[in-house]
Amino acid sequence: MDTARDALPDDIAALKEALATERAKALDIAAELAVARAKASEDSALIAQQKLRIAKLERQIYGQRSERSSRLIDQLALTFEELGASATEDELAAERAVARTTTVRGFTRTRPERNTFPDHLPRERVVIDPPRRQSLAQARRRRDPDAGIGAAPVESGRDGAGEV
Repeated sequence: MDTARDALPDDIAALKEALATERAKALDIAAELAVARAKASEDSALIAQQKLRIAKLERQIYGQRSERSSRLIDQLALTFEELGASATEDELAAERAVARTTTVRGFTRTRPERNTFPDHLPRERVVIDPPRRQSLAQARRRRDPDAGIGAAPVESGRDGAGEV
C-alpha cells in the first residue's frame, strides 16, 4: 500500500484529473455490468418461456397426467412473467447506465448559405416594378367594360328577358 501511495502525484490538479479518470472508468464498468445483467435476465426469461412452451406441448401431445402437471405449467407461466418483468427492468437500468457514460456534443443548427448560382457565371439583377394601385371603380371598369359611366341598369321582367 505504501508503494501505491508513493506513486500518486502530489499536485492537486493532477489528483483531481486522476480522480475524474477513475470515476469515468467506474461508470463505464457499471454500464457494462448493467448491460451484462440485462442480457442474463433476458436469457433466463427466454429459457423460462421455452420451458413453458415445452411443458404445454408435452401436455397437448401426451395428455393430462395429473393435477400436478397443470399446477407445474401454471407455476412456469408465473415464473416466465416474473422473469420477463425483471428483464425489462434490467434493460431499462442498463439504458440509464449507458446514458450516464455516453457524452453527446451539443448541436446548433447553422443557417445554410444560399449559393445556388455558380460564382463564375455573370449575374444580372432584374427589378420588376409592382403594379400601380388603382381605384375600385377602375378595377370594375377593367373587368366589365359595359358597366362604365352612362350605362343603363338592366331590368328583368317575368319572362327573364332584360329590357333597356
